[in-house]
Amino acid sequence: MSLPANITTPDECDTLRDVLHQQAMDARDVIRWVQIGHRELKHYKGLEEMNRFLDKLFTMRIGTRLLIDHYTALHDGVRKHHDEEKDHHDHREDGATVSPCTAHGLVSNCTPGIIVRDVASSLSILCKSLYGVSPKVKLLGEVDFSFAHIPEHIAYIAQEILKNSLRSSIERVQGERRNSSSDGGDANFILLEDDDIPPVTVEFHKGEFDVIMKISDQGGGMRPELKKKAFLYGFTTVGDINENTHDSATRDDGRLGGLLRSMDSNHMRWNEMAGYGFGLPLSRLYAKYFGGDLHVQSLYGYGTDVYVNLNHLGNKREMDSLTGSIESIHDSDADYDSS
Repeated sequence: MSLPANITTPDECDTLRDVLHQQAMDARDVIRWVQIGHRELKHYKGLEEMNRFLDKLFTMRIGTRLLIDHYTALHDGVRKHHDEEKDHHDHREDGATVSPCTAHGLVSNCTPGIIVRDVASSLSILCKSLYGVSPKVKLLGEVDFSFAHIPEHIAYIAQEILKNSLRSSIERVQGERRNSSSDGGDANFILLEDDDIPPVTVEFHKGEFDVIMKISDQGGGMRPELKKKAFLYGFTTVGDINENTHDSATRDDGRLGGLLRSMDSNHMRWNEMAGYGFGLPLSRLYAKYFGGDLHVQSLYGYGTDVYVNLNHLGNKREMDSLTGSIESIHDSDADYDSS
């Protein structure tokens, strides 16, 4: 499929749209293959150097996908508008044409509460299929506000953090029940009710320039020495990933619908509850890409709070430079390590 040097006609725009969409589809398994390569190379290459490389790689990938998806969304919206105009013409009383076109690309006035509620509902189904129970997810604070952002980014961040919170909450209670039982046994076969597990809370606050989303659990927290590794690619407390396994956290469908459909499918597996060390660092990259951030506060023996800061896109430009963004990520890591 070839393209002219200068694209001027609607048909050429359609061709460009198809080429870009196919490129995105061809690259949708990149994260999974990088994950497998990371497992093979991490023993031969320094973790710090590997982390810097992956941060740069995924930051550039986020930018590329944004450009492709934004263009295709705009194109599809305009094409839909043109098709509708062929079928009917709406006119105001003064005779002017009323344009039904509302194409704005990827950025929309989204409601984080609705996005998180949808993600939590799908993860609840997954938890019940794996554990037989699912902690409740309670939404607190300013749940109904809306702001300009990219819904898919919010959905990915919420999914990865909630998976960690739900899994740790269930396994903590299972472990306590197993240890308190007289005959021990396998924690996976301990019968629990949903109310036996402390709920996971998601609290929303909207400021003048940013939005704060706080996700809290009582899953036992992280040991101090493990907390320092939380943002290293490939670090996980879950068992090794099978290279033939296709994990929802590493499948890039590029759309919230695809994300949720993958979790609602009939092939729910244990692997889908674990990001295998890529979910948290990728979530932080998504948050930082438009000037936000992600912080983890963990009290070992009790639970973990994750703070997600998201800037209003209307008040914050995209990262000024790739170099500056990566340096800010690793500077924050250095500040944490020294504290």
